[in-house]
Amino acid sequence: MRKRPLLALPVIAAILLASAPAGASAQEGRVNFTHSVKLDIERPDEFKTLGVEIPTHNSTEMQLLFNSTKSVWGPVPDTDRTGRETVVSVTLTREEFGMMLASGAYDRLMAAMRGESGGPQRNQGTLVQRYVDFEDGSVTESLDFMGRAFLVEDERPAYEWKLSGEQRELLGYIVQMATTVRDGKPVEAWFTPQIPVQAGPATFGGLPGLILMVSTDDGDTVYLATEVDLAGLDEGEIGRPKDGSRVSRDEYESIVADKLKELEETRGSGRRPFR
Repeated sequence: MRKRPLLALPVIAAILLASAPAGASAQEGRVNFTHSVKLDIERPDEFKTLGVEIPTHNSTEMQLLFNSTKSVWGPVPDTDRTGRETVVSVTLTREEFGMMLASGAYDRLMAAMRGESGGPQRNQGTLVQRYVDFEDGSVTESLDFMGRAFLVEDERPAYEWKLSGEQRELLGYIVQMATTVRDGKPVEAWFTPQIPVQAGPATFGGLPGLILMVSTDDGDTVYLATEVDLAGLDEGEIGRPKDGSRVSRDEYESIVADKLKELEETRGSGRRPFR
């Protein structure tokens, strides 16, 4: 995309207001995103023998609903709840599968596909919905972990954004760059003051405009808006999720850790089921 000249912040604001497209003042709508994660996976020797190709990226279609006071983030409706488009399919004999288990190749592949090798993503369950209240800073995540529904109560991350004068055009909107640091790694976000809400993909937000693109983990993880619809929302589309066991973040992580430890011990005892 063509970059525009660097401008002082007050001048940028004036240009944005003057050039806003029709309907840009709306503070309610939906945005479709593509969440792309680079899979830095070294193909195990066992997979090379079997001719299995490992994908280089994992792509997920997500959606953000927002208004001036709250937002909801989750998979695009009417798709698999994980939203994953990447599938590795191979037919193995029992002996071949046993060989992969014994060598650790299966576990290394599954860990990489879950995001445990490189990046902060871990096997913490499937996100069903993330609700954010801009006014009180509360977050409620609806998560599915091994068939159990949880409501995880948390606070919205307080990112220390640094605004830049750099501008681009994305989906017909002028977007401005802002940067911060998360888990010791740089984060680059592009937001548009033409849609003056604090919303953004995943856990990101708090800027003076809707975030349409985020790049993290040195570019290995990208959230990119593909469509912006400001036609408005139906009543009740944005609401705090209610189904599931209500727990704190610490309580949820403890539950996950205990269950994963139990599964690991079961596998180590030789009682792991064959699938």
